[in-house]
Amino acid sequence: MNMTIANFSPPPSAALLLWAHGRSATETLFGTLEKDAHVHPCYGVKEAFKGKRESRTLSYASLMHCARTACREDTKCAVGTHLKPSHLRGNSSELQTTPEFVAAADQAGWRLMVVVYRRNSLARFVSSWELSHYRHTTNLKRRHSTQHSFTGMIRTFEEQDRSLLVGIEAALATPGWRVLALDFLDVTQKLCRSSGAVRQELRELGHTWLHPYVPGEEENCRTHVGHTKTSHSEEPLAKRLGSERAANMIRAQLNGTVYEWMLDLKREVPPPEYVEQMPYMRLVTRATRAGQISGGGEYCGWCKKHVVQ
Repeated sequence: MNMTIANFSPPPSAALLLWAHGRSATETLFGTLEKDAHVHPCYGVKEAFKGKRESRTLSYASLMHCARTACREDTKCAVGTHLKPSHLRGNSSELQTTPEFVAAADQAGWRLMVVVYRRNSLARFVSSWELSHYRHTTNLKRRHSTQHSFTGMIRTFEEQDRSLLVGIEAALATPGWRVLALDFLDVTQKLCRSSGAVRQELRELGHTWLHPYVPGEEENCRTHVGHTKTSHSEEPLAKRLGSERAANMIRAQLNGTVYEWMLDLKREVPPPEYVEQMPYMRLVTRATRAGQISGGGEYCGWCKKHVVQ
């Protein structure tokens, strides 16, 4: 697209950014928001800027074009997109750093960042790897990938957490933005409550036609459940990876560390000592003491909202 800032006027209402890594029930939350909060995705796709051949270039122009056109003639509509931190590293992104992206999104009319954080990073990693490798490659390719896919696991987890933090910090530093932090369990076990919290944020940002969030009515929403379609959570680690050797490599790295609890792939609630050491949770707790979201954050005490004045 050959578009400049001069081509556009400000968008009519605040847009929503879902800021989360993959395999964090984002399809479930976004699909529910499409039904429950009338969120229209950019270019008709939840991840319009994921860097694949069929995706759009991530730029100020494409963000503004989406903000101005996604709702078309629908006056009861909110614009939204899901961006993973990794999308900023894609070949089709003109916005190479997170602060640069947030600044462009701010100019284009984005005002709400919804973060979904899955605390069991290993479960998320295994689910992602299983989806993209194990189920779609030959045994030979799986054996070859084992040599390099499962080293430096702790470093990978910490880098992924930092990439989320950079986005949150950029949003918190941008006047007028709101950040809503949700846990994976909030989405998977209290979906309507999570959707209601997002809906209320959008309502306070100008989408006054949205039904207000009322505690006690949170089970009455139209849902979309997508996070279980490709999940094999009942299978053990070695089977999901297709290799006992790969499972042993991971166990050797995590055993005896603060990440050891993640080896139980079904577990999503960490021990207290893990919570106290994780920078993500420390930041969200410290930065969001403005007030508890009504009915939200049942599974994590730090799921609060912060409004930048």
